Amino acid sequence: MRSNYSLVFVIGGLSRGGIESHLVDVVTDLVKRSVDVSVIVLFDRGPLLELLIDTGVQVVYPNKPISGSIHFRQLLSLDYLAHFFRCWKLLRRPGTIVHAFMPTNLIAGWALSKVANVETVIASRVSRNFYKADRPLIHRCERFINRRIYAVFGNSRKVVNDLAQEGVPDSKIRLIYTGIDKEIFGQRSKSEMRSMLGIERDQLVLCKVANLIPYKGHHDLLKALFTIKDELPKDWLLLLVGRDDGIGTALRVLSEQLGIEKNVLFMGSRDDVNSILCAGDIGILTSHTEGFATAILEYMATGIPVIATDVGGNQEALGDAAGVIVKLNDIQDIGRQIARLAQNEQLRISMGKAGLDRIGKKFSVKATVDQYIETYEMSASTTSTDIPGNLMA
Repeated sequence: MRSNYSLVFVIGGLSRGGIESHLVDVVTDLVKRSVDVSVIVLFDRGPLLELLIDTGVQVVYPNKPISGSIHFRQLLSLDYLAHFFRCWKLLRRPGTIVHAFMPTNLIAGWALSKVANVETVIASRVSRNFYKADRPLIHRCERFINRRIYAVFGNSRKVVNDLAQEGVPDSKIRLIYTGIDKEIFGQRSKSEMRSMLGIERDQLVLCKVANLIPYKGHHDLLKALFTIKDELPKDWLLLLVGRDDGIGTALRVLSEQLGIEKNVLFMGSRDDVNSILCAGDIGILTSHTEGFATAILEYMATGIPVIATDVGGNQEALGDAAGVIVKLNDIQDIGRQIARLAQNEQLRISMGKAGLDRIGKKFSVKATVDQYIETYEMSASTTSTDIPGNLMA
């Protein structure tokens, strides 16, 4: 049965990242449920565009994408005016609901919705609001919009608390955790994947999936590994998977200065993260800030234990048994916990099993989409700009 609304997601680009991958998973699930869904890509394209198109949904994207900083004059070019016209035509369909991810995309999506007379706009906040100091105008615009749209989803309790402190009415806020498709993880055996990557069967393999961005804490991890290198097997290996967003050279220099460059493998952006993780023993995330880290869910879905900093929703993701939470910026604590897990295989196995169980019960993409649809259908059945009751479940 087709839905009684037309859903349009709005996102800035489709590079490899947690929220972009989440969008592809969500769209794929919605298509299976016969929901009428389309996607507007505002600025850039990225390698996930083809995956999204392969789902069969309509995707409106710019002919001449903009990557990096966006200047207002670029948006007034004939190419971009034509792109916005195509977006406007898509939004003009009756019963349209707009769901935008991230602040800049929300602002653009809300403006397009106003021009197209779309009544229902929903936002997803997927990070803490620490960016407000560097981008005060964007933050003020986002706060203005969030108080007036139908609903705002936060993906961790700390994100939800940020929204409430910014003055978003409780009736508009809903806590919805990010979910993943666990079926695509853990499909290869450890020995098979290690053979493909040229890794020895008995090597200790650490994995960190995060684009090379300062706030992801790669420097902290390298320094922590230096402090415990004598407590690890000599042939230990750290796999760093992620796009270089400007700090790759500095990280390579640091690993050389610390004398661990032979133990660190920079793998770049990959489309086979689910397979690479099968070769790992421990998943690590030393971020300085997060909303709710998809990488942690990927580690858990692969069945490996997790070490993560105490930021955002990391503790909510891990629970009590799937891994270890370490203090932010605490090099000694990070190193101590890595050494502890490295030396205790049974503890790693136990935590890995707990993570697999937790993913299946709490963080599936199906559970996320179920909650999204609940709000979509509620909005389609009312013309009110307020959601009945408090959705902060």
